[in-house]
Amino acid sequence: MAGYGIAIANFHGQVIDGKAERFFCSSPIQAEAVAILNAVILAALDPVPTCVRSDCQRLTIALKQDPSLWPWQCRATLARVVSILCVSPWIVVEFVPRRFNALADWIARNSRLDLLPPEWIVIADIVAPLL
Repeated sequence: MAGYGIAIANFHGQVIDGKAERFFCSSPIQAEAVAILNAVILAALDPVPTCVRSDCQRLTIALKQDPSLWPWQCRATLARVVSILCVSPWIVVEFVPRRFNALADWIARNSRLDLLPPEWIVIADIVAPLL
């Protein structure tokens, strides 16, 4: 069982939206790729400059490389990410160290454990200052 967490914050750092999901996958790299894909899909819905941050450096680098160099476990998912990025020039995907991605990590962990209630955005606002 895997889970991902997406936190969308405004310029003041206040969580305004997000998404979390539990799902089955065969490897951690697949889970990271699914998280990036879902973040890019959310960002594509609103054409404003958006930075999708991932703490998976391997995938953020892979997205800039030839597809033949992509990890085999997530080639199809990364192909979908790239196809969305090609038509959504306002989205940038960048690496951020895990210590700066604590809120998304908290959302993913609690989603994976099925501990995240429907009103998780309110809870994230309370927890974010503590992370």
